[in-house]
Amino acid sequence: EALGQGAGGGKLRIVVDNGDYDMADERLEVGSNREMSIESVTATDEEIARVAKALETDFALGDDTPNGDEIMQNNLGAIVQGSWLLRPGSTGHFERTTHILANNSGLEACVWVQGGPWEFRNAFIHAVPETDAELWGGIAMLCTGAGDASASECALGGIDNTRLSADAVVVTDCASLHARLSAVEFCRFSGVRCVEQGMVNLSECAFEFCGTGVFVEGGADVECSRVDL
Repeated sequence: EALGQGAGGGKLRIVVDNGDYDMADERLEVGSNREMSIESVTATDEEIARVAKALETDFALGDDTPNGDEIMQNNLGAIVQGSWLLRPGSTGHFERTTHILANNSGLEACVWVQGGPWEFRNAFIHAVPETDAELWGGIAMLCTGAGDASASECALGGIDNTRLSADAVVVTDCASLHARLSAVEFCRFSGVRCVEQGMVNLSECAFEFCGTGVFVEGGADVECSRVDL
């Protein structure tokens, strides 16, 4: 449901109720000079704050970093099946949403960030194979060009060890990603692949069932703080 749209390509706010939305045959595109937010209305801000505080308390006590299952228990948002293209000049955020792209191409991205800043909070981004015969799907999040993304309390990659993504995150060109309190998991190749002049900052993140945790090549810059590989 589109709640508001400014004249001449202004702000667009979309509120998505709890449910399952299938866009497998098309890609939702957010154009240049547009700002958009998409969020579920099924969880309150107080609930999300409580989850965030609990995760931070776990780290303070030295407990294990969170994984996707733990985040999933607190995510009551919409399930969107399909892919997103976030064009240069676009900006916005996703909150309490689950994104699933079922595709047998190892190069197709569930979320492709070309603009920014784009913020993902308490979101699941999965790229999985379309059929059981395939071993892995595509890329959960791809950041290219000058794309700028951040992920907090998110799960990125595949869904389990039978539904793998090729890579959870690929950052290239001059793009950047900041991830905090997030799970990177179930990837055939790399959890995070940062190449060319890409920049990645990982804080209090956990990697599980990835061929390679972090792959760095060229002039890429990767910083890790309290990361469980």
